[in-house]
Amino acid sequence: MSNLDHNILMLFQKEPYTELSTTEIISIIQKNQHDKLQLIIDDKYSSNDAVKQAKFEKKKLQRQLLYHLNKLVDSGLLKVSKTSPKGQKYFVLGIDSGERVYIDKHNRMHQHISKPNLPHIPLGEHERSGVVAKYEKEDWLGKVNSIFLESNMFTNLREISDIIELCFQNINDCVCLHNFETLVAEHDIEDVVRFLTNLNTNCQDFDKASSCSITLKNVINDDKFIELLQKHLKIKNPKINFIFNVSKEDINTKLFENIIELLSSNHQDFFIRNNDVSNVPYFMGNAGPYTIDQKDWQHYKQEFKDKLYGFVISQATLLLDMNKLFSKRKDTESFAKIIKKLMFVFNESNDAQRMLSRQLFPELFKLDKEKGDFLIFSRNLVRLWNYGWKNPDFDRDFLIEYLEIGFKMVKEFSKYQEIVYKCSGMPTRMSIALASAYRDSVQSVFTSPNFLKFKIRSITDLQKPENKETMAVKEKLSDLLDGGDMMSFYRSGTFDTKSLKNEIQYIFNHFKLPFFRYNFGEVKDQNITLEKFM
Repeated sequence: MSNLDHNILMLFQKEPYTELSTTEIISIIQKNQHDKLQLIIDDKYSSNDAVKQAKFEKKKLQRQLLYHLNKLVDSGLLKVSKTSPKGQKYFVLGIDSGERVYIDKHNRMHQHISKPNLPHIPLGEHERSGVVAKYEKEDWLGKVNSIFLESNMFTNLREISDIIELCFQNINDCVCLHNFETLVAEHDIEDVVRFLTNLNTNCQDFDKASSCSITLKNVINDDKFIELLQKHLKIKNPKINFIFNVSKEDINTKLFENIIELLSSNHQDFFIRNNDVSNVPYFMGNAGPYTIDQKDWQHYKQEFKDKLYGFVISQATLLLDMNKLFSKRKDTESFAKIIKKLMFVFNESNDAQRMLSRQLFPELFKLDKEKGDFLIFSRNLVRLWNYGWKNPDFDRDFLIEYLEIGFKMVKEFSKYQEIVYKCSGMPTRMSIALASAYRDSVQSVFTSPNFLKFKIRSITDLQKPENKETMAVKEKLSDLLDGGDMMSFYRSGTFDTKSLKNEIQYIFNHFKLPFFRYNFGEVKDQNITLEKFM
């Protein structure tokens, strides 16, 4: 199968029920060439010869695309849905609902296209009014959100690359590579760099995110790791986040200093999980932060560690715009009412995904060859947007009050539903959690952000009473938003490595924040005193 055939099918796989014209397909699949030619045609200063040549090249593109479209029609993968009066053809997927067809790109990357039979689960007036939205609506039930992979379970980089490609076909957000430092220790730097480069390319192609979780105390060769990070940061348009699991004693190490210098000088986010507060994995997706329930993590380590290649962290996500909800009625009753609605929606979706798991996710059974229970620790997430955090006009007591109500509701509902399942002879997992939403996941459907960035220029900003109070609130939110939450510090001004280390040490000593990041995007004139290395 050619690249063009493959790209056409992947376009339809994103929206299995869409109908696209030849022109629409060209404008997406061959966007760069199409836009360049169209620019010449539309430019009034283009010469007649240039316009004539551009039109000729555009028709050539159309003929080339039609050749490939007709091949796919002949194979039954596509079909012509209609032809316009001017002769333009429209195409849809030619396979039936519930049918799954495997395609092969360059005899290496195996993918499938499908139209699964899924129940229609409406959100009613809340969806119509823009208060609630399904994350990745087209794939809301047909794919899971995120998958956790154990790096040390794989014998080589090729094996883990194949599993990640398999995961990308079954997720709508991200994967996490846990214990990534083991891959660095066991393979040559150039091989790991090549692995990360290919992973980043696939993230871009599939519009997915990846996180590499690294425990600093387990890094065997500091120089090797820094060299890898240095080379990785040269990758353009990075879609891979490095999550550093850090303890207090790690902060004063040379490795930590070198990481600060590299990330800050490249204006890359520094993601830190505080090992002294939490031992559960945290990672980032396009939808927002993810984490694992503490009890589930203990269960996994006791019963499943070294037995699973990985498992699903989150199945389905509903996004909730609190600003829009509270603009109509700002009280705990309105919040409780909508949470109740979403819980019953998840009850239906959870049943569908688990009952149809062999139909929907046959490849994911490879994550657990013994039992195939890759959904054993999976949760459903209600991600909150514009929920009052860092909004100076929002009552913080009310913020904590309504989130505590939501937290209690989803926990009690999940527990009750699991009891019902067990009494019915179906020991089925049902778990819902609250989490925070990331801007990228809501910008096209929800209200603009109405909160302030937490900016710091020095440690004195962290010591201000009002900022101490803000972070004390965040500590409580981290417990309530236990599906995934993160504190962001936007660092500006100039600094040296020692001052930044002192700031992070201060955060570790005074605040119980399990997961936070330093954003260096606003640092303009850095004064890093660490001498250059490597």
